[in-house]
Amino acid sequence: MTEEQAREAMEAAQEQHGDIGYWNRVTDQNYEDGRYYKTIPEPPCVNVVDFTGYDGPLDENGFPVGLMDEIAQNAKEEGRDPNEPQIIFKRNAPPDDQPPHEK
Repeated sequence: MTEEQAREAMEAAQEQHGDIGYWNRVTDQNYEDGRYYKTIPEPPCVNVVDFTGYDGPLDENGFPVGLMDEIAQNAKEEGRDPNEPQIIFKRNAPPDDQPPHEK
């Protein structure tokens, strides 16, 4: 189509269907960056583990013993899947004596 033909087709469609709007990457109460809000997955849960003052035992992953079970239980109580991916930051963690690739 030429530009003139495209304009005429758009005007004819507008007369038949009402005003035409162009939606591209719109964000409002129902859309985020052009995606309908119900199709956007929830962001992962973020946990921060602060080791300040903790001198108790650690599990094989370097977390306080039982903490992972507690995090899973909290997720379950909040209505989330306890096995869903989560982000866990270690703050003020003791030094790790084994390189990560050898675990």
